[in-house]
Amino acid sequence: MNEPVLLEIADELTRAGDEWRNFALSAAKMCKQRIAMDHDQLASQLHKCADLEAEVHKQLRAAF
Repeated sequence: MNEPVLLEIADELTRAGDEWRNFALSAAKMCKQRIAMDHDQLASQLHKCADLEAEVHKQLRAAF
């Protein structure tokens, strides 16, 4: 589509995906008791994922 704005949005979506991966890794380590369970940390990571995805959604709506 060769739309620069879509490339920027794609980068933001990749950042959101990276954050989801970080959350999953932390949750897995906590569930397997490799690190201490920290509900606040997991909640914070989830909020960050939600914020990043909300921003992507906002940018997509503005672009179209």
